[in-house]
Amino acid sequence: MEREKLEKLLEIACFAPSAKNNQPWHWTVVENPADVKRMAGMVIDWMRSVIKKYPQQAEERGLPRVVEAWDGGQERICRGAPHVIVVHGDKDYVLGAEDSATALSYLELYAPTLDLGSCWGGYFFSAVNAYPPLFEALDLPADHKAFGAAMVGYPKLRYQRLPLRKQARINWI
Repeated sequence: MEREKLEKLLEIACFAPSAKNNQPWHWTVVENPADVKRMAGMVIDWMRSVIKKYPQQAEERGLPRVVEAWDGGQERICRGAPHVIVVHGDKDYVLGAEDSATALSYLELYAPTLDLGSCWGGYFFSAVNAYPPLFEALDLPADHKAFGAAMVGYPKLRYQRLPLRKQARINWI
């Protein structure tokens, strides 16, 4: 994928609103697909440690089935995406998660206009802050925390419509 498309995604993401217009986000882009796969393996290493230490929690989060799939040759961490984008910032900033989620939402909403697919990387993001080898591999500053991650690439499938949504739950006063 052309770097220009990734840069455009991040440019648009930075138009997201943030508390006091602080714009706290920093971005780390894993551009090389081989690095994405290597880091997905690090997520699996983290999952194995969670399974061993907290088996009940691991089961509730579905970690054993993801590890089993990996061992069987199926990559369910980044699902073959060629790129991962991690949003991070000052670990002490109280609204980092909210502001970063908004920016990632802008990124995800804009991606189809560039013929790109994106998906939030929940397992990847969870591992970044919990597994020091992955945090270090991403070369994040020590005083930062990851607030989210998205996988980005060209989609294999094109949908004709959005998946069905629940009706809005509204209380009019």
